[in-house]
This record gives sequence, C-alpha cells and structure tokens, in this order.
Amino acid sequence: MPIERLDAREGIAHALRDSEERFRFLAESVPVQIWTALPDGNLDYVTEQTGRHFGLSAAALLASGWQNVVHPEDLPLAGERWTRSLTTGEPYSIEFRLKLASGEFAWHLARAVAQRDESGKIVRWFGTNTNIEEQREQRRHVQELHDAVASHADDLRERGRLLALQADVGVALTRSASRADALVACAEALVRHLDVAFARIWTLDERAAVLELRASAGLYTHLDGPHSRIPLGTLKIGQIAAERKPLHTNQVVGDSRVGDQEWAKREGMVSFAGYPLVVAGKLVGVVAAFARRPMSTESVAALESIANGLAIAIERLRVEAERERLLAITEDARQRAELASRAKDEFLATASHELRTPLNAILGWARMLRTESLDAASREKAAETIERNARAQVRLIEDILDGSRIITGKLHLEIQSVDLGAVVSAAMDAVRPAAAAKKIAIAIELDRAGARMKGDPDRLQQIVWNLVNNAIKFTPRGGSIRISLMRVGTSIELAIADTGEGIAAEFLPLVFERFRQADGSSTRRHGGLGLGLALVRHLVEAHGGTVRVASPGEGKGATFVVTLPVQAVFPEISEPPMPAAHVDGVATPAEGMSLLHVRVLVVDDERDASSLVATVLRMHGAAVTVADTVERALEVLEAEPPTVLVSDIGMPGADGYELISRARALTTSASSIPALALTAYAREEDRRRALSAGFQMYLAKPADPDALVRAVHRLAAGRGEALPKGSAR
Repeated sequence: MPIERLDAREGIAHALRDSEERFRFLAESVPVQIWTALPDGNLDYVTEQTGRHFGLSAAALLASGWQNVVHPEDLPLAGERWTRSLTTGEPYSIEFRLKLASGEFAWHLARAVAQRDESGKIVRWFGTNTNIEEQREQRRHVQELHDAVASHADDLRERGRLLALQADVGVALTRSASRADALVACAEALVRHLDVAFARIWTLDERAAVLELRASAGLYTHLDGPHSRIPLGTLKIGQIAAERKPLHTNQVVGDSRVGDQEWAKREGMVSFAGYPLVVAGKLVGVVAAFARRPMSTESVAALESIANGLAIAIERLRVEAERERLLAITEDARQRAELASRAKDEFLATASHELRTPLNAILGWARMLRTESLDAASREKAAETIERNARAQVRLIEDILDGSRIITGKLHLEIQSVDLGAVVSAAMDAVRPAAAAKKIAIAIELDRAGARMKGDPDRLQQIVWNLVNNAIKFTPRGGSIRISLMRVGTSIELAIADTGEGIAAEFLPLVFERFRQADGSSTRRHGGLGLGLALVRHLVEAHGGTVRVASPGEGKGATFVVTLPVQAVFPEISEPPMPAAHVDGVATPAEGMSLLHVRVLVVDDERDASSLVATVLRMHGAAVTVADTVERALEVLEAEPPTVLVSDIGMPGADGYELISRARALTTSASSIPALALTAYAREEDRRRALSAGFQMYLAKPADPDALVRAVHRLAAGRGEALPKGSAR
C-alpha cells in the first residue's frame, strides 16, 4: 500500500477520534442528559453524566431503559407519547418527573428527533432530558403572582361594582320624584350591578298582612299577576317576611322552597336570594333576586347590605308619604271646609231671601186685612196671595228637608203600583196656572199603556213637578214646553223640552249639584234654593233611573230626560194605581165632608196653632175641645173621651209621644181613641216614629185645612190607616 494512502487513513482516523472526543466531552459537560435510541425505540447510548444524574451507570441505564426512573404516575403518558412518535416519526416532547440520584423526583423536559437516511428512513433517535424543576417553580410562582394580581383586580372590580350599586341605590332613594320611582330605580340597579335575571321589591300592608309588589326590573317589569299581593307566610316571599330570615340558594332547580320548578327549568334559573326589610324590629317589606348563574358570596353580601339601607329608606319614604298624605288631607279638608262654609253662608243668605220674600207678602196682606179699607175683591186677592205665598214657604221648607234627607241618606220611598201617566197628569194640573200666567203653551204626549211601574207616587210626582216648574221658570213669556212620556226599548222615558233661556256649556255638568245656580247674584231674575234639580237627580236614581240634560246653548232652550229602567215596570197590575193625594200642597177638596157629631180633642201648646185647627174643624161641624198640656189632655180623655184625638208632638214638659203612650195605657174606652199626629217635625223618620208610637195618622205642619178635615173624617169613620206621606205637604 502506498505510503501516501496510509497516511491519509491515519489522518482520517485521528480526525474521527478527535471529533468523538470533542463530542464526548461536550455531551458529558452540558447540564442535560443526552441519549440516542434505535428506530425501534430501544436505547443504544447514554452519556455517563446521564447515568450519574439518575444514580446509575450508563450500562445499567441502557439495560433497563427509562421505566425505572420515570415517575409511575407519568409513565403511561410518556409511553403513549413515545409510541406515537415512533409510529409517526413526529418529534417527541413531554414533561414528566424522573427519579434523581438523591431518590427525589424532579420535573424534566424530554425531547427527541429522528435522524433519517437519504431515503427518509429513520436510522436513529437523538434525545435530551433537561431538568426544569426550577423553571417550573419559577413559572408556578409567576402564575401565582398572576393569579393574585387577577384576583386583586377581580376584588377591585367587585368592590367597584358594589360601590356603584350602593351609589345608584342611594341616588334613587334620595332623588327620585316618588316612592314608586325610587323603588323601581333600586330594582333596576340590582339587575344592572349584580348581573341577575330580575329583581323585585315588596312593601308590607300591615292592616291587610299582605306584601304588595311595588317594583320589578329585568326579565319581568309588570306589577300584576300572582305575586302582586302575597299574604304573609305564603310562597317563599311570604315565608321570608313571616320568619324575617333571608333565603339563598344556588340550586333553584330541586330546591323545595322554590315552588314553580317548571318555570325555573324553563327560564334557566340557577340562584335566588331574598331578604326581609326590617327597621328597628319592624318589617317593612322584602327584596329578592333570581339569577341564571350562581350568586357569589360578595353579591349576596351586597344584596344584604342594600336590603338594610333599602329598609331604612322605605320606612322613611312610608313616613314622608304619610306625612304628605296627611298634609294633603288637611289642606283638602281646609279647602272643603272653606267651600262648605262659603256654600253654607251663600245658602243661608239665599234661603233667608227666599223665605222672607213670601213672608213679606203674607205679613203685608195680613195687616191690610185688618183694616177696613179693602173691598171684597181686594180681600179675596189678599187671601189668595197669603195662601199662595204660604204654600211657597212650605215648598221651600220641604226642599230643605229633602236636601237634608239626601245628605244623611234617610230619604224614604213608599213603593207601590203607579200609573206614571196619571202622575204626570196630576203634576200638570198643579203647574198649569203658572204656565197660563206667562202664556206658555204646554204640549203633552203620554203613552199610558207603557207607563205602569212600581215606585213612590209622591216622589215621582215631585220629579215631574220640579222639572216642569223649572221649565216654566226659565221659559220667557209666550214660549212653549213639550212633555212626552213613552216606552223606549227596555225603559220608560220622560222628556221635558222648553224654549227657554238654555244652559251655558260650562254650567251643564253642574246642573244637578246642590245649591248650584247659573246666576247666584243678588241681581238674579229667578228665585229658588238651587235644590230642585239636585232632588230630581237623587229621586230618579233612588228609583233606579237616570236623568240627563242637553242644551244647544244660552237662549236656545233645554231638554231634561228621565229614564226609568224596565225592571221597575209591571206588565200586569190587577189593582188600579193609587192617585196622588195632592200636588204642591193642594189636597183633594174636603167640601161636603161633615164632622157633625164628631167630638175632637186638640192638644197643642201653641195657642195660634190650636185655634186654627179648632176653627177649621168647627167650620165642618165638629165639637172641639182644646188642651195645651199632656196632663190636661189626659183629664179630658178620662172625663169625656172624644171621637178623635189630634195632638202636636213637640211640647214642653211632656210631648205627644208620652201622651199617646199614656192614653193607650188607660183602662177606659179612651185607650182605643183614633189619633192624628199633627206636628212640625216633618222628617220621614218622624212620621214612622209617630205611627209606631200609637198614632193612626200623621200630618206635617202647616197642614192644608182640607187634608186636616179629610184625616179627621177618616179617623172618625174608622178608617184610620195612614194617609200617603205626600198628604202632609
């Protein structure tokens, strides 16, 4: 072999040895474990440093492989990863724990890549193990620092969120226009800052022992429904209030305390928190919230904190509202008192004027009658004027009494079968003279067949008289009035239309109010107390009907329409309707009624009153004895019992009730004497009391002479049933 070739081989071998020495030195000196493996995965080389790292020789490590140094818990994953790399040729990379020479385990990063030949076939795996225990510790420390920072940031965010919640609630409670607005704003703040599905606030109605829903925000905003009023102790809200204990759960579905489980599942509700609102031991309400996620401890604590502040604010708002309510009531009462006082003064002034006006004519003509200067015609005129004005006073007094009965709810109806057409006709007979005096034409259209009903004939007559008289009063001379009574569908309708002064649009709503007059000044052209139309409305409504008025305007007339329901109508009435006993105090004439052989005892402490009664009765043939005290009357009753007793009620010492009581207790025939109560006590309850006390009949002062004669005649004839109350007018 040539020397040159030999030298070349020796040079190559030397270079290889030198390269291998450098590799071995490098592999033994670097702080990682270097190893190689065959394509099948078996180790074929490890550095001595690798063996020493694990407390083994390189030969022992090659013989046993990694199974004895990998942590048992990490071995399955390491094996699975190594098998996948051998199969796919992908680089191998895994973190696992390896057993050190000290016997402890430390985390290592194992990496291996495949060496391939020119055809791409794997011929060897080159791998390293690097101890990363310190890096992992540093990384863990960094993660802990990061977690701490994140947790602190979360705490800051939570604290900021709760501070914002408290701020919003505080603003809502102090700046809202009303309690309702304040509670709604609080509920909205709870939804916004606690990230709940909806929040609600109830306040307690102590008298009813019921929680009333006052605010709802979020998923539900309505205040009606099954949870709008919750009795104490019912449902979870009522239980919270009754027990005064909070309720919190992060497992709504499955919690027996949450009643509607189907709803909770459908809406995805996860958590619920509710707190009683209590101030100084006093329950004022409940606040509650539902969420679609678990509520944190901080959120629940925030709700509790808000509940305490909310309870105080609600109590302060329930107090302020009550104070404002009382102030409003006081102010309203003051204004009402002022209005009532002014109305009373105006009414008294009007009543004084209306009562004095006829009194002036009565006194004036009465004095004229005492002179000798009047001829027969003038004396007749004087008597007529006195009677007319006296009746006007009676009407005014009756209107005042009826107004009082309406106010006190004591207006009484005497219900019986009535021909409403006959009532209208009777009322028209009374008002025709007044209409004729003003040359007012009255046209009447009556549907007599459909006008039968059940009602109080006197009160129905009063309705007609007031409406027609009102039309006559406000219709100018030469005008006309049209009256119709007919069946309209299921009702009876009475319409009274005039061509009079009409009613201004702004006054139409006030027409039927008491003491209301379009012209209440001292220069008004028409008199009256302002009670007539108010009485009409009340009497119509007492019969189950309605009354309305329409007017095109001032100077264009007015139409009043009374509608009575068909329920009050009798389809068939066997007995004839009872005619009205009088109209406006004009009783059925007593001409031809003789009281001859009738002995009457008149008892009244007022001499003028007893003198008038005695004179009227004597003019019809009665023998009259007058007594001015109860004791004197009893003496007459026992000594010479009369045919009829006529007694006043209000008398000094002993009144008419005591007289009739003692008279009925007598053992003589005087105990059964028919008696008539004749009194200025003209209320319905006075009439009933007199009849129940023992009187057979009753008349209110001033009694019409004809009515008085008829009453005594009926009592003397043994027909002592009470006259209709209208007879007393």
